[in-house]
Amino acid sequence: MRAWLEGSVGRRIGLWVGIVAALISAIGAAAFPLALAPDDPVAFQLGAAGFFAGFLTVFLTALVAVRHNVEEPVTRLTERIARAEQGDFIGRAVVERPDEIGKLAAMMNRMLARITDLSATMIDTKREMALRAEVMTRVRDLGLVFDVTRILTSKHDMGDLLGTLARQLGETLGFEELAILILDETRNELVVRATWGFPKDEGIEGMVFSPGEGISGAVARSGQWLLIPDTSVDERYLHYKGCHRQDGSFLCMPLAAEDRVIGLLNVLRPRADAFTDGEIQLLASVASQAALAIANAQMFEALRRGALVDDLTGLPSRGQFAAQAPAILDGGAGPAAVLLVDVVELRAFNVAHGRRRGDEVLREIARLVRARVGETALLARAGGAQIAALCPGRSREEALALAEELRAAIAAAHPCGYDASVGVGVAVYPDDGKTIDELLERGARGEHVPAAAPAPTPG
Repeated sequence: MRAWLEGSVGRRIGLWVGIVAALISAIGAAAFPLALAPDDPVAFQLGAAGFFAGFLTVFLTALVAVRHNVEEPVTRLTERIARAEQGDFIGRAVVERPDEIGKLAAMMNRMLARITDLSATMIDTKREMALRAEVMTRVRDLGLVFDVTRILTSKHDMGDLLGTLARQLGETLGFEELAILILDETRNELVVRATWGFPKDEGIEGMVFSPGEGISGAVARSGQWLLIPDTSVDERYLHYKGCHRQDGSFLCMPLAAEDRVIGLLNVLRPRADAFTDGEIQLLASVASQAALAIANAQMFEALRRGALVDDLTGLPSRGQFAAQAPAILDGGAGPAAVLLVDVVELRAFNVAHGRRRGDEVLREIARLVRARVGETALLARAGGAQIAALCPGRSREEALALAEELRAAIAAAHPCGYDASVGVGVAVYPDDGKTIDELLERGARGEHVPAAAPAPTPG
């Protein structure tokens, strides 16, 4: 009987109302005779009061029954549903009853448990998808770095290398605007050597920055990359010296080889906060590989230039001199003279004043020789402290006079404080030799104009 009653809210409320109705009926049975005695006012009032009390008791009993059996559990269930609507799926509805409301609460709890399981599954799925996407991104980035490395290491020409790098980064990574700057160590300047995405009429390529100038100069000095999230609020950004007024996010990445900055990779995106951490890491990897390729290209270029040009004096090398001399000797209609300027005391000068100052002496003497022998002469650095000049059309007398003129000019100039002996040897084609090697050997041991002519002997 109890289980039957607890299994339904309606049965319990009906039982309450039935009990109260029975009480009212009993009261009514007692009060009814009194109510039928109109001649007795007291009896009538008692009967009426009994009926009123009976109805009031039924009403209040019904309210209590409804509040206890319906309103309170439904309120708790409603509050739990409201929390679930706010996203709280962890808690459960506490309405432990076997009736309809209890069953509804149990169904609600099972639904919350199912939602919690689904949420956990969705979270795991999202994590798995995010991990998979990250792995795919890493694989793509590594592939890109490999492709860039493969392409760059196959190129030795600096111009071709930098142009390919700019194009590869612009097309593959979607960088709207970028510039590659290379450090010119002889002038201590950063020069824009390649660009991508800039309008041609802005003249960005070839622009020069000094170390310390703007963001590029600061990164060249520090060797650390620098990100400007919004260039419109950072006064260090120079807008490429006012030639490119576009604002956005600016990333300056150093190109470093063996802990030495050899250039910069500047990337600009025309919106604020446009670079992710992953893109910065990827660009750092690409920059590291690109720096090695650029360093190799510079080494190759230096070796090639060294085979043709002497780095110290800027004159052709001895090998290049030997390669070009036969065309002058065989093609000339008359004689040709070789002058060999020998800075004989340069080693002692280096010991006394330092190698760097000795290099300046040799560089200045090369400039003086170039200025004296004329534009038709072929010059070269023939040895450590020797400068050769092949002068077409010069007879022996003319060559000796030019040699004396060179000696006097160098002695008068005292280049960088050098005031020791400078000898000038002379050899004439074809009398002293038929090849440039023979002429150089003859010039080294043949007729020689010393630094100071000996005084005449009294006779």
